[in-house]
Order: sequence, then C-alpha cells, then structure tokens
Amino acid sequence: MDNLGATVLIVDDVEAIVDELKTFLSLQGIPAVGARTLNEAIAVLENSPEVRVIACDVRLHCESGLDIIPLIQSNHSLQARAFGYVFITGDPLYAALPSAEPRYSVLTKPVQPRALHDLIGSMLDGGPDAST
Repeated sequence: MDNLGATVLIVDDVEAIVDELKTFLSLQGIPAVGARTLNEAIAVLENSPEVRVIACDVRLHCESGLDIIPLIQSNHSLQARAFGYVFITGDPLYAALPSAEPRYSVLTKPVQPRALHDLIGSMLDGGPDAST
C-alpha cells in the first residue's frame, strides 16, 4: 500500500468500493489511500501525514464509521491534525449528524461521483464548503 502523497483516506469494509473510489479520485488528480476497518484507518493515518480528508462509510462490517472521530481525538499522534470528514451512508436519518466535529459533511447513497469529487476538492482547498 503506497501512502506517499495521499491526501484522502477512503474507509469502507468493501474492498471493491475502496479500490473504485481510490481509482476515481486518482483520475481526478487527488491521491488517495484506503482502509477497510477503523483500526486499519488509524494505522494508515499514522503513516500518512499528507492525509487531510477522510471519506468514511457510516456502516462498516462490525463498526460505526462515526467512531473514527473519537478514535482520532484519543490518539496522541493524530489529535493535533485537522481532518475534514465525509461520511457516506445509505440511511437518510444520518444526514443530520450532531455537529460535534465542525468539519464534516454527509453524502447519502447512491453518491454521485461529481458530488464526492467537488466536496473533497473543496475540503482540500479549504473553501467555503469545507465545513458543515
């Protein structure tokens, strides 16, 4: 797994989705890396200092993708880094997540590739849509 230069971390328990999103972002000039569990995501983040945006499925195999925020906040090597979060869900009830973290957005499935690209691009650029 080549993490060098990756600015986006894709977290999904389905490997094909991780690979598809990494390829899509790469074709758009946004280097990405993937993980299938939250523990793997934390390990990737510890070894990928360039990552600034995390795109995470809300419903992972046995985990909630939302738990990535407290895991990062409790990790001494990651808690000082500012991340933008994109949570992806098939459940429209998650569209109104509590705003414990100021830099997050929610996309509901099916996610339109252009919407994902534009949102991540805005977060990486620090534009006005970088936080919700």
